[in-house]
Amino acid sequence: MVKRFFEAEWSFIGVVVFFITHGYSQNLFLVPLPALFMLLAILLAAALALFFIAKKVFRNTTKATLFASFVLILILFFGAMQEFLVQYRFTHLLGRLVVLVPLSLLAMLLFFIFLKRTKRTFTRTIIYLNVLLLVYILIDTGVIIAGITKYTDQRKPPVGKNGWPACDTCSKPSVYLVMLDSYFGSEGMRRYFNYDNRDFENYLQSEGFQINKGSLSNYTFTVFSIASTFNMDYLRDPGSITYNNHYAYTQATRALQYNKVMAFFAAQGYTINNYSSFDMSGLPAYHSSELLPDKIRLITKQTMFYRVNKYLGPFLIRKGWLSPEKMEEEYIGTMEEMMQKVLNGSSTDKGRPDFTYLHLMMPHGPYVFDSLGNRMINGSVSATGSSYDPHEQFLQYQVYTNRKISGFISQLKQKTGGKAAILLMSDHGYRPSFKMDRKLSYCNLNALYLPRQNYSGWYDGISNVNQFRVLFNALYGENLPLLKDSMVVQ
Repeated sequence: MVKRFFEAEWSFIGVVVFFITHGYSQNLFLVPLPALFMLLAILLAAALALFFIAKKVFRNTTKATLFASFVLILILFFGAMQEFLVQYRFTHLLGRLVVLVPLSLLAMLLFFIFLKRTKRTFTRTIIYLNVLLLVYILIDTGVIIAGITKYTDQRKPPVGKNGWPACDTCSKPSVYLVMLDSYFGSEGMRRYFNYDNRDFENYLQSEGFQINKGSLSNYTFTVFSIASTFNMDYLRDPGSITYNNHYAYTQATRALQYNKVMAFFAAQGYTINNYSSFDMSGLPAYHSSELLPDKIRLITKQTMFYRVNKYLGPFLIRKGWLSPEKMEEEYIGTMEEMMQKVLNGSSTDKGRPDFTYLHLMMPHGPYVFDSLGNRMINGSVSATGSSYDPHEQFLQYQVYTNRKISGFISQLKQKTGGKAAILLMSDHGYRPSFKMDRKLSYCNLNALYLPRQNYSGWYDGISNVNQFRVLFNALYGENLPLLKDSMVVQ
């Protein structure tokens, strides 16, 4: 019975099951189970279709099984192969999509020709594949079971005697966190671009904002910076702080889902609004971003289809073969829609206060507008016909962002009657500036407005990890110690 099981031609099914179990074990609780089972059903149907087509071509069940397994491995684990190749200097060129995709297709063709011509039976190969896949599936199943046991308690909001007590005597104003992605702090603008950002700072000060000069982010990648900010702590031993480090990425994503800041506001009776691309504390992301895979895409991002689909559009745009306008219109529309939603939902006569998180991909690329609000065609030429290099594009778009956010802040203050706290921050600075000085890429924006104008707890040089520690101390009488303001070097 056991021998027959391991000699049976089911390895192509095993590849699919291993892909699903391995993906879920790495992203425990982050992938909705209905979507996971739907993906499993789709992949199993595709695998069976591929197997039966191959069986008709080869007229041999074993060869059809091997070919289907080989194709599925190349397609489903394409991302893992790409990430392995790009990490080494002597193989990184092979990891480029324009190289790796043709090589993968060529490998499929050569394997097809080999199977078509050979007369081997491959009995041992089938047994080896079946045993290997079964071992991998059992290991991942064990990881999932252990992870469920480990993380179940972490999923519960830390409220009550083991977490945040409600403050019955606090004034509890509504709080708005406006996060500008990649906004470069004034010091960085001055040193890197020789640009004086004083007009924007003067505007904020005229609106009663405190500007914390010399502020810094703790990380220069968004998901790590936001996870740290919302947990008021540094990430614990994540390893290399890059999106290619899957462990670090999932640790940060999981920390966001069950973060301490939103748990605190929930304990104080706040209504929480999430206008971002992150799932946070039971609140789904408002929109999805290809830059930050979430939900089922945490698993499918390893496939050949996802990688090609993600980069094909930008590649065709760079080559001038595709207009970027549709992509940019969706991008612009999402930002405008979120800002309008926040304004429409802001009011002074609500029964309970709000905590609203608004994450705008501004001045993060694509750099759509120049400083005067003219559309930059194809991301390289403005409507006036002026050409820009990428650094100039960023500068132009940040100046435009100043104008856009100034109008938004004025409207938000008016809507809330000046009675809401507004935190205006950026997750990190302009990353390419690290070539001049590594510290510059951490140079961010940190400004805030408090209804009572009491800014004694804030200080120049504050970093994002301490932002909510100071806020909670100031508004709710907490006594949270401040952490050392540090830059976590990649």
